[in-house]
Amino acid sequence: MNLGVSTYSFWHFERSREPLKHYLELAARYGFSGVEVLWLNLESLSTTYLKEVRRAAFALGLDIYALDIHNNFVQPDEEKRRREVERVKRWIEIGAELGVKLIRIESGRWGTARSFDELMKMRGVEKPLPRLHKRRRCRVGRGQHIPVPRRSREARDNPRP
Repeated sequence: MNLGVSTYSFWHFERSREPLKHYLELAARYGFSGVEVLWLNLESLSTTYLKEVRRAAFALGLDIYALDIHNNFVQPDEEKRRREVERVKRWIEIGAELGVKLIRIESGRWGTARSFDELMKMRGVEKPLPRLHKRRRCRVGRGQHIPVPRRSREARDNPRP
C-alpha cells in the first residue's frame, strides 16, 4: 500500500515556514510514497522552479500526486466566484507542470471562523449564504480537516462534545 501526506501537515508543526524541498525530504524520511503539495508551500510559479520541485521529488522517490489550492467557490458575489473559477483554471496548468494527477478543490468556505477552535465549535455548520438562504434554506458546511469516525456506530456511541 502506498501512503501519501500533504505538505500542509508539516508546516503547521514547524516554528517557521520552510522551503517546499524541506517538506519533501521529511515525507521521504518518514517513508511516504507521495505528497500532496499545498499551494502556499510553492515558492514560485515559474516553470523552472516547478521543474526543480518535480526533479527533487523524483530524486527522493516521491510522487507529487495532488495539489491543494484552497479555492472558494461559495462566494455570494458573482464576480468573486468567476475569479475563483479562473484561478482554478490557472492552478490546473500549474498542476500539469508539477505532474500531479489531482487538483484538490474545496467545496466549502475559508475564513468564516476566526480560529480553528471556533471552527471546531461550529461542528461543520455554517450560516447560509444570504442569497441561497432566501430561496432554499441552504446550509454550507466544510468537512475537510475534521476527524470523521470510521463507523456510524462509533459516531452514535461517541458523539463529539
